[in-house]
Amino acid sequence: SEQRPIGGNAFAAFPALIRSPYLLGVALWVSLLSFAATIVYFQQANIVAATVQGAGQQTRVFASIDLAVGLLSLATQVFATGQFIKRFGTGIAASALPAVYVVGFIAIALSPTLMVVLAVQVFQRWMHFAIANPARQVFFTVLDREDKYKAKNLIDAVVYRGSDALYAWVYEALGALGLKLGAIALVAWPVVAGWLVLSVVLGRMQERRAAEHEQPTGPQA
Repeated sequence: SEQRPIGGNAFAAFPALIRSPYLLGVALWVSLLSFAATIVYFQQANIVAATVQGAGQQTRVFASIDLAVGLLSLATQVFATGQFIKRFGTGIAASALPAVYVVGFIAIALSPTLMVVLAVQVFQRWMHFAIANPARQVFFTVLDREDKYKAKNLIDAVVYRGSDALYAWVYEALGALGLKLGAIALVAWPVVAGWLVLSVVLGRMQERRAAEHEQPTGPQA
């Protein structure tokens, strides 16, 4: 029943994750989210350190980014998030963030400047908090109760945090090879393009599962 406590821990979801193409897709989606965010995070850190003089001024730059993201996200969540997902579906909503990265990495490759990198950072964080994260939560609504909680904890904790550590190392390795901001953006571009395609596919899978759950299971009275 829904009231029965769920035993075990998040790692108990590994077998279900491995067996389910849908859960594997969600896990990959979250890992690619970490990939893109890590790349832009380090690009921002590097270009701010290189072009903005003084710790105080750098702090003001980061504070301005946080303020812009917070205001945009709050306004969108209040007035548009629910309506956007309802109107366009989970796949389009989940695609909004990778679409920002697809455009953003092209922009950084063409013009690896402070303003371009900061603009990409603001837009990607805005889309993450306002649209993509709510859409990600919808992915889990079509799972059974045990998979919903255990798999979600496994993906959000182990997959996401593990990906953070892995992609930080990848970024450092790319830098060690001599790649600059623009070149790293070009390397990242096909990855986020694949992430965009994955978002559409997962959205269709989620909507198909949701439709199956809504089908009547017996004769009507």
